[in-house]
Amino acid sequence: MRVLLTGATGGLGRNAARHLREAGHRVVCIGRDRQILSDLAAEGFEVRSLDLASAPLEPILDGTEAMVHAAARSSVWGGKAGFVRDNVVATRRLLEASVAVGVRRFVQVSTPSILHRPVDQVGLREDMPLPRPPNAYARTKAQAEEVARSFSGRIEIVGIRPRGLYGPWDRNLFPRLVRANAARGIPLVRGGRFPVDLTGMPNACEALESCLVAPESALGTFYHVSDGAGLPFRQAVEDFFGAVGIPVRWKPVPGWLLSLVARAAEGKARLLGGPEPVLTRYGASLLSHAKTLDLSAARERLGWTPRHPWTENVAACAAWWKEHP
Repeated sequence: MRVLLTGATGGLGRNAARHLREAGHRVVCIGRDRQILSDLAAEGFEVRSLDLASAPLEPILDGTEAMVHAAARSSVWGGKAGFVRDNVVATRRLLEASVAVGVRRFVQVSTPSILHRPVDQVGLREDMPLPRPPNAYARTKAQAEEVARSFSGRIEIVGIRPRGLYGPWDRNLFPRLVRANAARGIPLVRGGRFPVDLTGMPNACEALESCLVAPESALGTFYHVSDGAGLPFRQAVEDFFGAVGIPVRWKPVPGWLLSLVARAAEGKARLLGGPEPVLTRYGASLLSHAKTLDLSAARERLGWTPRHPWTENVAACAAWWKEHP
C-alpha cells in the first residue's frame, strides 16, 4: 500500500522507511532535514519537505492508503507554544486532511512518557489514568492522542507508545549518555539496580507494520512497545558502552540530591533564558526509577511481540555508533 511517513528524517522514521519498504509498501517520506531527505531520495524513496503545521497537506495525501505519523517535537525542554504547534496542531491538520482525501488508516507514534510519575513504575498498562504531565512534551503527546481518538469513526486510528528508542540513527538515548559520560560521568542512583524497558528500532518498526495490518478489533488503542527485557539500568548502560569500547564513568549519588541539582539547573536555565540544562527533573527521575511496560495488549490484540532481543539490538546499535560517532 502507499504509506505516507512523517518524521522520516528522525531516528525511528529512517528505520521505519526502510523496514516498511522491505515489507512491500510504497513509502513517501516527509521531513524537515533536507540533507537526510536527500539521502533518502538517493535510496530511491519519494520525499517531501514541508511544515505539517502550516503547509497544504491534501495534495501530498492524494492516493495515500495509510498514514504513519512519527513526526513530533521530542524534547524535555522548550516553550509550550512550539510543542502545541508541532505535536497537537500538526496532528489535527494531518487527520483532517487524511479524512478529506479518504486515507483509510492513521497510525500514530505516541509515548509512555504521558504516564510518567517520579516513582518506580513497573508493568505500566495503556489504560492507566494519566498523571500530571512532567513536561510540555508529555502534555502535548497526550493531547495528540486525544485528538486522534476524536477522529475515530471517520478514519481507522491505532498507534504505539515505544519506550526508550535506540538503534541506528538515534541521536537521543545513548548519545545523551555518552555526552554525560564524557562531561561529568553518569549518575548512579540506587546502584542502578532498578529495571528499565528500552525499545530497539527493529521491534518498533515491526510494531508499526503490525498497526498497518491490524484487525478492526485492535483499533482505537495506543499500544505499549518495548524489547520486553526489563534490564537493570546499570547493565543496559554497561552493555552498550562495552560494545562501543568506552569505559563508563559512574558517579554514585543519592536520588534526592540528583533531583535537587536538577531543580537548580532548571531554575538557572529559566532565569537566564538559556538552552536545555544538562540535567532536568524529568531526566533525573529517569536516572533514578524503574520504568517497565505491560506488553500484553500488543501481544493479544495487535498480534505483535518483540522478536529482536536486547543482545541483538544493542550490538546493531553499537556497530552503527562506531561508524557514526
